[in-house]
Amino acid sequence: MTDQQLCHCGAPARDAVLCVSCAYKLDDAIQQISRYQGLGYDLDVAMSRQARINRRPGRPKAEDRDERFAPGTLQPQPLPYDPHVSVAAAEVRRLLRILAVDVIAHETRADLPTDQSVTGLAAWIRPRVGWLRHHHRAPEYLDIALEAARVARRAVDRPAELLFAGPCDECGEDMYAHPAAAYVECTHCDLVYEVTDRRAWLLRSAEDTLATTTEIARAISAYGQPLTPEAIRGYVHRGMLIPHGTRNVGRKTVPLYRLGDVLDLLAARAAKEGKATA
Repeated sequence: MTDQQLCHCGAPARDAVLCVSCAYKLDDAIQQISRYQGLGYDLDVAMSRQARINRRPGRPKAEDRDERFAPGTLQPQPLPYDPHVSVAAAEVRRLLRILAVDVIAHETRADLPTDQSVTGLAAWIRPRVGWLRHHHRAPEYLDIALEAARVARRAVDRPAELLFAGPCDECGEDMYAHPAAAYVECTHCDLVYEVTDRRAWLLRSAEDTLATTTEIARAISAYGQPLTPEAIRGYVHRGMLIPHGTRNVGRKTVPLYRLGDVLDLLAARAAKEGKATA
């Protein structure tokens, strides 16, 4: 009985170096880059700034703010391309060229593709995935392909939305937290706060703000307490909430309500429900 060849993941590989599952991962990574409107296409779009990917810049230091925004100061103009995406595209191209050069070294009639773009290289490599699977360096080729797809995806994906968590009590630096985070850390002085406390403080600090039912519902929901405009209108219909002015929205005049009044109603409802379940 002969020893069965195993893939680096431990699965049987039969007559190849990579098993079927790992070979599929290799092919899928290259396909994600090469396919129509795939990651290669997304890199080109993002690099030319045709896509809007907001990256929140770091807050300028206090000593730099006055000089940066002083009258007559020359302001830098935006580049016609995204340098972050450009660096990522160069890295993806470098990784793909490693695969392409190794293929050419073993194919006597193969030449590098005329199209040296990310998409062009990936499209040229994909029909040769079978050869890569059987090469003794196949596990390394798999890692290279997965890394290329990861770098491309990270460059074109929209960064996670962050919620404003208010200023730090110690230094006044603005803090931002992921919506599902339990804690937020000040990047300036390393103090850590509970996100729930910061959300409550933010809402209470804005309790005198006048806004529409939609705006109030969106603000309260964003800070951890789901609320719909219809629920607020229900309070209005029952006479529990009164408007404090109006605003013209297009051709319509909409009433404005005090954010703090809505928070008080929600707190009263929560207290009542707590007593009922006690």
